[in-house]
Amino acid sequence: MKQLAFEHAFRINAFLTDSDPDNIHHHEYESLKTLYAKMKGLNVVHKDDPDWEAVTVDTLDPIIATGIKFRRVLREHVNCSWTVGLESLEMTALVSRFTDWLKSESAKLIAPTYSELIEKCLADKLSPTGGVTGRPMSPSQKGRWKHHMGLADGWFGHLKSSDEDRIIVNACVHGIKNYKCDEGKPWKERSKNHAASTMSQFGIWLNDHGHVSDNFLKPLTKRFRVHDSALPGILLPSQVERLFEIAASNPKFIKLIPHLAMLFGTGCRPSESATDNDPTWPKSQRRYQWKWAQGWAENYSSEVTGGVILHQPQWADDARTKRASKTPDRTHDMPPNFFSWMKWYFEDVMGGELPTTGQMWYSDDLWGQLKKAAGLDGDSWPHDATRNSFTSYANHNVAWKDKASRSYWMDACGHRWETFKRFYKVQVTQAQCLAYFGILPPKKHPRGEDQHLSSTPPTSPSSPPSPSDHKASVFQGEV
Repeated sequence: MKQLAFEHAFRINAFLTDSDPDNIHHHEYESLKTLYAKMKGLNVVHKDDPDWEAVTVDTLDPIIATGIKFRRVLREHVNCSWTVGLESLEMTALVSRFTDWLKSESAKLIAPTYSELIEKCLADKLSPTGGVTGRPMSPSQKGRWKHHMGLADGWFGHLKSSDEDRIIVNACVHGIKNYKCDEGKPWKERSKNHAASTMSQFGIWLNDHGHVSDNFLKPLTKRFRVHDSALPGILLPSQVERLFEIAASNPKFIKLIPHLAMLFGTGCRPSESATDNDPTWPKSQRRYQWKWAQGWAENYSSEVTGGVILHQPQWADDARTKRASKTPDRTHDMPPNFFSWMKWYFEDVMGGELPTTGQMWYSDDLWGQLKKAAGLDGDSWPHDATRNSFTSYANHNVAWKDKASRSYWMDACGHRWETFKRFYKVQVTQAQCLAYFGILPPKKHPRGEDQHLSSTPPTSPSSPPSPSDHKASVFQGEV
């Protein structure tokens, strides 16, 4: 202990002696003058640098102490690199790397959470200029963004933008793969793709606003891409007829007859007939308005099918706040047999006339029950079944080929050529076409009185087509 005390006292004495300004030699004095001049010069050179901290005599001690320790650590790193045969960096490069690392660690401490970023992104996307073209998103797009971003908040909202990209991607993959809808069933392929697409667009927003260096969420769309090798599904005429039969014979479902006729008789989008998922409409219930039928004028008949032409506007109001369709104004072509169902319901069942005011009646709950009663719920109901079915049968019906080109049905259903070719080239036989457009209402209505229909079945051969007719229909009808 005496020896340690003596050594400590000696070091203190040496410090007091050597640091005494009166005990500095001339050559040491000149060196100190040079050092001080450098300090002043550096301060002048970096006076406009916000990252520079002026060097003074008072700050010199901690700078020297820190510098010595820092150089020792870096020298040890260089020695380790040489030992294992790695090319070591120059001291300046090592300092630069260390500085960058320390800055990144500091940034992590103040980085926003993804929950905060999701909230900001949604506010941006749901604004009047949130659409791709700088216009408002459609109600369905807004609903999808709210739903998917709400899920994302649960998947990785607690993480920070400074966390590793792969952690966020893995959270998305796990969430999309394991999500279950209200019925407890996992998402189908297309729904997974929609969610992945929203995540990718969120990645674009993050990159545009400087929160990430690149859109690391983009690969999700490839991982959850839709495989279109299989032809889109349609319903057989017998399945469609079964839906009408059940609805016509059951008081609980009979009010759905006009909705059935609209879906299977025009190829409209289901939301153009009725949907309960459009917040711009009262109670979110978008409905086809009977005034759009323009009085059901009998002289406004279709020259192609012999049925009736129905107007389908894009907007339900002059202010363009309530959307009626996602495509510009067009007209539906409802063939005679489906128009007969409309007349049967309103005139014979209800004892009135075809409506010119009011709107389509619809119940989402009863619609699901009807499909289940017909054995067409769940996976038995193909994606976009009603639209696919009508357009495929109408496009391949030989009886209308001379009067309607392929573009006629594209326009009537509001399609681009790419969409039409992709989804509506299912090959059907002429016998199936005749059966589909021969689905007629009962001869007697529920009160037992004779049924009188002013419409006539579509013009068609009285006997099933010959093999040659069938072959011609298959190849001539390709799109």
